[in-house]
Amino acid sequence: MWGMTNDGALRPVSDMPAPAGSTAAGSTAPASDLARPDLRASDADRDRAAAVLGGAMATGRLTSAEYAERLDAVYTAKTLGDLAPLTRDLPAEDAPDDSSPATGRAHVTAQFSKVIRNGRWVAGRHTRLTSRFGALIVNFADAVVPGREITLEIDAFCGKLIIVVPEDAQVIDEGGALFSKRAVYGRGAGDADGPVIRLTGDARFSKVAVHRGRYNPYEQHVQQWVEMAEAIKASRQARGRLYDQAESPDEPRRDRIPQRVALAIAFPGSTSRGQRVTGRHSGPLGGAIAFS
Repeated sequence: MWGMTNDGALRPVSDMPAPAGSTAAGSTAPASDLARPDLRASDADRDRAAAVLGGAMATGRLTSAEYAERLDAVYTAKTLGDLAPLTRDLPAEDAPDDSSPATGRAHVTAQFSKVIRNGRWVAGRHTRLTSRFGALIVNFADAVVPGREITLEIDAFCGKLIIVVPEDAQVIDEGGALFSKRAVYGRGAGDADGPVIRLTGDARFSKVAVHRGRYNPYEQHVQQWVEMAEAIKASRQARGRLYDQAESPDEPRRDRIPQRVALAIAFPGSTSRGQRVTGRHSGPLGGAIAFS
């Protein structure tokens, strides 16, 4: 297709300069700003790029994995030069008129069940987390966080809600609790350049816990078992040292500390080994406690 320029010459439309204030194909910024790739990107610039990516995925130009990877790069871009390569090979007309789903609202619900949202997924700027008589685990460590700040609206009733945020995230809890436990672990951590995660909503008769980085629900129980095993090992070692100190060549060891204590309960009318052991004494249940 040919067109006429201001000086009256015929040129291909692709070679004609873009009108002032227009947007170049595949770009998300006005043409006047494309000459300055070092210009800082605004939230509106990132939203326009996200809309182009969402339209490209809807039309089959991008896979879900490519979409998540590029969207993550869009919301971590600092300049227009960082945004340009992400949409350079995509047509701008694929962008929907409304905002992309990644920049809108999302809702994750667990009712009388256990729901886990983990891995690579796209969160909403306003995400509602509902847990009613269920367990909901939402992991934002590998999720695509749209924008500098997102809001998590909590609606928990007789449920359990575990939220995992990135290591560098800043968590601001503005919600309430009624007969509930609501805790943010590692509150002092966070980076000034990290995402801001704002918690709102209420928890009633529930537990809401926020962890940073990787979270393993079985790590706490394993640590308890390890500590218990170490305590038992230390007790046995201390008891062995006590036995060694009690030994004497002149006196038998059993005169100081019993070498073996056998507890046998013999119920009335039955025959047990406890009846054949000397030193039997009557037990609280009518049985026998024998020492040997």
